[in-house]
Amino acid sequence: LMGILGAYIYIDFDSFWTKFHHLVFTNDLWLLDPKVDVLIQMVPVQFFFDTVTRIVFLFAASMFAIAGLCVVQMVIEKRIDKLL
Repeated sequence: LMGILGAYIYIDFDSFWTKFHHLVFTNDLWLLDPKVDVLIQMVPVQFFFDTVTRIVFLFAASMFAIAGLCVVQMVIEKRIDKLL
């Protein structure tokens, strides 16, 4: 799922960003005007893209690490069961 989400973000970040905000926020206050809102003037879109991709990558890497540790634990438990 993280791979699919990462591909979606990479292919169409604007669509992902809009859908994410519609899902998380119940109002339209997240819609900022570049002429007036300082956040949009100071922080480029690339910053948001980099931040989101880093979060997705770190989450996916964490899940793979946890899954790997679970496999290692299962292998160790099977070996201990064979010894006993």
